[in-house]
Amino acid sequence: MGFKTLKTNRFCKNINDVFDYINYWDKRKNDLNFEIDGIVIKVNNLGYQKDLGYTSKFPRWAIAYKFETERAETKLIDVEYQVGRTGVVTPVAVLEPVLINGTKVKRASLHNKDQIEKLNLHQNEYVFVEKGGEIIPKIVGINKEKRISDAKPIMFNEICPCPIQSNLVKIAGEAQHYCVNHKKCPPQILGRFKHFISRKAMNIDGFGIETIERLIKINELKNFSDIYALSKQKLISIDRMAEKSAQNLLTAIKNSISQPFHKVLFSLGIRHVGETVALNLVNNFKTIENLMNADFDQIISVNEIGDKIAESLIEYFDDVENKEEILKLKYLGLCFKIRNENKNKPLNNLKFVISGTFQEISREDLKSMILSNGGSVSSSVTKNIILIVGENAGPKKISKADSLGIEKLTYDRFITKFKL
Repeated sequence: MGFKTLKTNRFCKNINDVFDYINYWDKRKNDLNFEIDGIVIKVNNLGYQKDLGYTSKFPRWAIAYKFETERAETKLIDVEYQVGRTGVVTPVAVLEPVLINGTKVKRASLHNKDQIEKLNLHQNEYVFVEKGGEIIPKIVGINKEKRISDAKPIMFNEICPCPIQSNLVKIAGEAQHYCVNHKKCPPQILGRFKHFISRKAMNIDGFGIETIERLIKINELKNFSDIYALSKQKLISIDRMAEKSAQNLLTAIKNSISQPFHKVLFSLGIRHVGETVALNLVNNFKTIENLMNADFDQIISVNEIGDKIAESLIEYFDDVENKEEILKLKYLGLCFKIRNENKNKPLNNLKFVISGTFQEISREDLKSMILSNGGSVSSSVTKNIILIVGENAGPKKISKADSLGIEKLTYDRFITKFKL
C-alpha cells in the first residue's frame, strides 16, 4: 500500500532469542533516525492469536517490552506553584535545563506536598530526572552526595501563589491542596473560562487565552454570561484584534448557543462532573431545574454517580451566585433541557453493557447511539441489563450474563430488535 516498513523484525524460536533481540536494540536504538521506547513481541500464528484472544482493551498475543527510561542529573533552582481551574495547587520544580531523550527539560511536576516530603528535597539540590512514559518529566531521586551541608529542606507553601494569597486546604482522603477562594483567585477564573470555551464544552473557536486574560483584566469578563454580551467594537478596541477576527469570534460565540444540554452542563466546570457524568445526569434529570432540585439520594441513584459527585453538585447548586448565572445563561438561549425529547424513545428505561469490538461501529459511537435513544450504559453486568457482545467479548461478562439469565445481543440483532 506504499507505507514504509522496517526490515528489522525477527522470528524468535524461544525466549532466549527474544532477549537477544531486545539486548541488540537496547544498545543500538540511538542509531535509528527516529526514537523508540521498546520492542513489541507477538505470537506469530494467526490461529494461536485467535485462541489467545483479547482482554477488554489489549490482545493477549502481543506485549510491549519497554527499555529502561533515560535518566539525567541536574540542579533544582526553585519550586513554583501552579493553580488549576478547580483550585488544585501543584508544586513544580524549576530545573537547570538538561537534555533527555532529545529535548530540553526545564520543569518537572512534584505533584503534591507528600511527594516533596517523600523525595526529601532541599534547596539547590542535585536531582535525577526521567521522562515518565518518555513524555512527562519527573524527579525520581536526589544525589545526596552533592547536597550542601547547611541546605534547608523545601517546605510546601500552604498559601495560594495568586495575589489573593488565601490559605490552602487539604481535603480528607485526597493528596492535593486546594485554594478555596475560587471566586477571586485569578488562575482559577482564567481556567474556568478556558474550560467553558473548549472544544468539548461550548466550542467557541478563535477565543485566545490572551484575549480572555485582557477581558478579565478590564472587568469585561466576570461570568460566563458576559461572553455573550461582547461587541465587535469592544473586541477591536481592547485587543487590537482585526475586524474580521472579531466578527469570526462573535459568530463562534453565537453558534455556541446551539450546544446540547450535556455540553452546557459540562462547560460549567462543576468539580467531578466530566463529559460522561454530564451526559448521564442530563439523560436522567432532563432539565436543569430537576437537577438543581434533586437531593443526595436522587443523584446517587443515577448510573455511575457516587457520593463525591453528588456532594459536589449539591454544593454548586446551593450557591446563589451559581444559580443566578445559570438563569442568565438560560435567558441568553443556552440549552438547559433535552431538546426535542421524545418520551417514546426506543431505549427508554433500558440499561446496556457493551463488551468486545464491532466491525460496523466503534464502541464510543455505539454508546452515543444508546444514550441518544434514551438508554443508559453501564460498565458492570447486573440483573437488569442487556449485554451487547462483539468480537472478543469479555468471557467473565458473558459467563455472568449467562448465570443471571441476561439477554445477549449481537450488534445486528440489537439494531433489528429496537428498529434503530
